[in-house]
Amino acid sequence: MSMKEPTPRRRVKFTGTFTEEIRRLIKKKREELGLTYLTIAQFFKINWSTFRKWENGETINCGLRHRPLIEAFINGDLDTELQSLYASSSNKYPNTSSSKVYQAMERVANTYTLCSQNPAIGENMLTKIEQIAMDTLKHLVIASRNRQRQPNYGAPKGRKPRGR
Repeated sequence: MSMKEPTPRRRVKFTGTFTEEIRRLIKKKREELGLTYLTIAQFFKINWSTFRKWENGETINCGLRHRPLIEAFINGDLDTELQSLYASSSNKYPNTSSSKVYQAMERVANTYTLCSQNPAIGENMLTKIEQIAMDTLKHLVIASRNRQRQPNYGAPKGRKPRGR
């Protein structure tokens, strides 16, 4: 019985136009490697918002100098290099974080960066985030205490009906 060799993955050709397929592949590759917009943008030597625009549809074309790099990125030619260069950034958030949490943390960091021209707005945002985090921790502590007070058997204790 002969073993089939794996079929090589189709290489994507990037012409400089960001089609929906190209955008999807860029996003998939960035997330697969666990890279933030800031990290991948540093590698491409561009602003993080430029990469975000490539990925999210706000930019239609890119310059000639980025085309071969984007093509190599999409096709996985840069995976080893990116993983070794940015291994520390892929561990920026714990592996136990869900994708939604990771994305929310990145949005908060990017939004705060945009607040550099208006520090009062940035400080207001941080104050609100801190308050939400503290409220959530209080709720978790209360829930934990309530679980500890309940017996480990049967249904949770409830009020017994009063007979009249």
